Amino acid sequence: ALTLLIGATLYMRYHYLTDLVAGTGLAILVSALVPRLHVAWERARSGVAPPEAAELAPLRGRRLAWELVVPLLLLVAPAIYLAGFSGLHTQEPKRKEELLAASITDKAAPAKRIISATFSSGGAPDIELVGVDVEPESAPIGGSFRLTLHWHALRPLAGAWEVFVHINGPGGTRANWDHRPVSSLHPIYLWKPGQFIRDSGVIELRTTMAAGAGEVWLGLWDPLSGKRMVVASPGSGKLDKDGRLLVATPTLR
Repeated sequence: ALTLLIGATLYMRYHYLTDLVAGTGLAILVSALVPRLHVAWERARSGVAPPEAAELAPLRGRRLAWELVVPLLLLVAPAIYLAGFSGLHTQEPKRKEELLAASITDKAAPAKRIISATFSSGGAPDIELVGVDVEPESAPIGGSFRLTLHWHALRPLAGAWEVFVHINGPGGTRANWDHRPVSSLHPIYLWKPGQFIRDSGVIELRTTMAAGAGEVWLGLWDPLSGKRMVVASPGSGKLDKDGRLLVATPTLR
């Protein structure tokens, strides 16, 4: 039963349901086995069974079935069904394919804010930030907004480059969104010249952030070395002394 449970757990990859099934199964095992293991330990240690041993019936036959086997099977059967026959295990790859198809194109998608900034790892520009979308442009503290970055790959680029985004609020408060583009499905080293990449994510505004004028700063960096890619041209953005590019000023309320 445990082997089936572990196999279903690995195959399903739906961790919330898996945690529920595994946790309940572990609770069943503990409640059934621990009292008996305690009796066995005391008998082996002192040669005398503890008083509660008289209340524990042997775990065999019908008692074994009702206390252990049947509950575990009731848990494992739905897990096996969901993993192998319901089709749920095929939905995640399909969603990833759909996201990649929608995010990578050979034509630029219209951006609400045109930036036209370029980044270079050395020499000619490697990547262009075509523009950004901020939806909504006025977001409540404790809420969120969606930030979409429109990238254009100009040259092949090796390395572990990632995107960093800093949302600065009044008084030095800040939220971060450091990530590999397209939910980590299309990292920068896979970008091909001519590709347009639509990279979208939800920014959570912590309740500790202050209300007022916000600033969205971003750039590209190598998390292995800590090096930031040079902004070759800021376009309509604003470059600071730390090599970050200001691309939007949403209102935090």
